[in-house]
Amino acid sequence: MYGDVGEGLYRGCAMDSAVTLEICAAQDAALHGPPLVHYRKMIELQTPFLYMELRGIRYDRDRAKAMLADTVEQIKPVGDRLAASAGKELRGAKGSLAPCG
Repeated sequence: MYGDVGEGLYRGCAMDSAVTLEICAAQDAALHGPPLVHYRKMIELQTPFLYMELRGIRYDRDRAKAMLADTVEQIKPVGDRLAASAGKELRGAKGSLAPCG
């Protein structure tokens, strides 16, 4: 259907656009409530994500490490309570819950 230039290329692009529009309409009709809200938020974020993909982002590694350490400290008591309730350690080497045999 597609060609390098000319009628085949134009038809292919037109068909893609039409099918994409049909899929979009069907998806909008099928989604309701939280799934629809989530879908619309993802569409809304698509432009900034594409911009960041092309231009890059500033990433503060030191701040990210500090925030991670703070989060780990905040959830540690919850992990301690879960382990005490289970009677065994449930956290893996990195602190996340891990399957224990």
